[in-house]
Parts: sequence; structure tokens; C-alpha cells
Amino acid sequence: MPGSRPFSGHWFTLARKTHRLGPPRLLGGNASKGTAVDANAAKSAAQAAGITSDARHARLLAELMEAGYQRAEPPILQPASVFLDLSGEDMRGRLYLTSDGEDAELCLRPEYTIPLARAYLASPEAGREAAFSYLGPVFRFRPGASGEFLQAGLESYGRTDQEAADAEILAVALEAVDAAGGSPLDIRIGDVALFARLIEALDLPAPWARRLRRGFAQGHALDTIAASAAKSAGIDHSGVLAALAGADQKGARA
Repeated sequence: MPGSRPFSGHWFTLARKTHRLGPPRLLGGNASKGTAVDANAAKSAAQAAGITSDARHARLLAELMEAGYQRAEPPILQPASVFLDLSGEDMRGRLYLTSDGEDAELCLRPEYTIPLARAYLASPEAGREAAFSYLGPVFRFRPGASGEFLQAGLESYGRTDQEAADAEILAVALEAVDAAGGSPLDIRIGDVALFARLIEALDLPAPWARRLRRGFAQGHALDTIAASAAKSAGIDHSGVLAALAGADQKGARA
């Protein structure tokens, strides 16, 4: 599930044909925070988007909408340049591409965050606080797996209390998954600054802190980073892992 940083006009530079997109289409009513949402309304919203009438999906949508995140559904066809400019040409092999009568290169949406951001910035709500949820099909080539699969998530725009917004999105997502009968989750937070603050709060020796930051940036697991560094230095790394496992939550937020 994506984070909640307010978006800047940078997205406009990527939207070569912004006029193709209107504001996000809202489904299932305009829920405010704390407003009860009937599961049937959420089910209808899912069906309106062409999603299978799975009770878990309806419950998930109801939880997200009840928390104040209106359901939005951006167009499935998107300008391919948006994703290629941001992720590079390596992304091309994962997109399902086509073109229109004007020779504009289009793709089936590979995810929701960019299409929703473009639609929000092209709408009258741009610059104001807005909160959207989504659940629908996305399309990416995946070796050995279907290229069409469902993606659910939340997007929050315009808030200045970024830390509180991030915490709220995570809490709402976890509660929605739990209400839908989901299994225990592994949480991945793609914020390098958050990891850096964690390392600072642990007060580790400088060499260890550098190794952890470098390994994290390279995408390695913490136990792999610690084991590799300890092996090269000929020391026991269990103390570092224990510090990471037992980090004080209040201290980590400092």
C-alpha cells in the first residue's frame, strides 16, 4: 500500500495528454471519516468496477470507505510514457502496450498510484486534502504468473502532517485486511529516511551503522547484512540482531 506524501506539480511534466483523464471516478458514495458504509454498497462498487463479487473484497472496500477513503477508479488505459519516464525503459518489457489513432503509446495500467495522482492533479480538488481507496485489476507481465491481478490500496493527498498520515494509512490497511479475514502480513515500508532514523535510535557503532545503511540501500535482508559484515570482521553479530529485534518503539520515533 502506497504512502501519503503530498504530490507536487512534477507529475504534470509526465502527463503529456492530461486532457484524456478527468478526476478520479468515485464509487460507493462520498464517505467521511467514521461514517458507516453498508457492505452491500461496497459490493456494488466492486461489481461496478468489474471485480468478482467476493465477500472478502466487499468487506475490504467497506472498511476503507468507512475510514473516509472514497473509492476511485482511474481509466485502465494510461499513457505509457508516464511509467517509462519514471521507471526507465526496463519497465517496457513488463507493460501491456497498445496505441491509439494518434500514434500515442498507451498501456494497461500496471498499478494505481500514478494514474490516481494524475487524475487528482487534473481535477478541481488538486491542492486540497483528498483521500481515495482502490481495488481493481492491474496488468504487468510476471513470468510464471497471470499478467492480470487485483491490487488494493490507499492514497492520501495534500496533508501536511505526513507522519500522522503515514501511520493512519498503515493502520487503516491493517484493519481492513484483518476485517476481510486476511492472513498475517509482512510489512514493507519503502522509506529510506525511516530506516536511517531507526539506525540512529539504536545508537550502534558507526561502522555497523554504515554497513546496515549500505546493505539496506542494496536491498539485502538485515540478517544477511549483519552476517556478512561479521564474517569479514571475524566477530559475533548476534548483538546487532538483538538490538534490531528489541528496538524501543518510542526511541525509534524520536
